[in-house]
Amino acid sequence: MVIIDGGGRTLMPGLIDAHWHAFLVAPPTPVLLTADIGYLHLLAGQEAGNTLQRGFTSIRDLAGLPSASSVPSIPASSPAHASGPPA
Repeated sequence: MVIIDGGGRTLMPGLIDAHWHAFLVAPPTPVLLTADIGYLHLLAGQEAGNTLQRGFTSIRDLAGLPSASSVPSIPASSPAHASGPPA
């Protein structure tokens, strides 16, 4: 058994959101329908980062833009590309 001194803090596993929409969270509907696809990708990436900061380390995107499935995923363990919730 390994005991970790958390200094009085609570350690919990990452949360899983099994119903999430990368492209449908941040922009209002008029923007979603008229904005450039590159801009929408940036908004979706920003929202994914916000979701990670809230403690969700796994998400399941249940739709969005047709091109959403072509967006490469970046492992959350890659510190050069993603950060996690504050320690």
